[in-house]
Amino acid sequence: MRTLLLLPALLFLAQPLHAQIIDIAGSTTVMAFMEPAAQAYRRMHPEVTINIRGGGSGAGAASVMDGRAMLGMMSREPEESERARMQGLERVRVGYDAVAVVVSSAIYRSLPGHALSRGDVAAIYRGEVRNWQAVGGPDRRIITVDKVKHSGTRYVFANYVLSDPHAAWATDSVIVDSNGEMETLVQISDQAIGFLPFGETDRHLHAIGLMDQGRLFFPDAAHVRDGSYPLSRSLYVLHQKKVPDYARDFIAFLLSAEGQKILSASGYLPVK
Repeated sequence: MRTLLLLPALLFLAQPLHAQIIDIAGSTTVMAFMEPAAQAYRRMHPEVTINIRGGGSGAGAASVMDGRAMLGMMSREPEESERARMQGLERVRVGYDAVAVVVSSAIYRSLPGHALSRGDVAAIYRGEVRNWQAVGGPDRRIITVDKVKHSGTRYVFANYVLSDPHAAWATDSVIVDSNGEMETLVQISDQAIGFLPFGETDRHLHAIGLMDQGRLFFPDAAHVRDGSYPLSRSLYVLHQKKVPDYARDFIAFLLSAEGQKILSASGYLPVK
């Protein structure tokens, strides 16, 4: 009888006194790296539970500020309206990326020099140019693919192309929630144009060059790292100044040689 009474007590003592849970929210661009990194970390630290959800860079910052997430993911710089509220947060750069303007193979092959001017892309997204023939492509209607407004990728793209991250766009754009949705739509279409992290381009989905002020820019590793490609950006993890040691250990893993190798395999450039 005494053994039966002691058994629940012993089982209780065997349980961890404090659950080690890391809730992460924000940029779907950073999430593409965060998910495999979390899986690798969990293999070494099975006692830590890591929950990851998207929602965009703005949601990542807001989730950390209001306590809904321990870590936030951002793929853009903070807006002026966010800076004051983010003064109590630490921002850790975990990698580099670029936003690429993407088209399918059919459109890519038809464009002169495989490039468009910044003005052409702006006119397309404002709805002022609606046929590829107007910019040297085939006689096909242009389909613009857009992302939800709180997306960091959208913010970087619009800030450069339209000089305003909140500018009005073509009202008939197809709006998607994730990079994966945009990748699929542009890849299967011979009419669409979109924008994605440059690491997500492949032989079926091409990043076009951008002509700006007489210079032609292509998104490649050298120009992203030195910042000369105009749509280069940093990838960040945000957190409150006081977080548990296990959360800091996970961030250190993201910056470690193994973590940065996972980042590279995800299509981004390491910080070191």
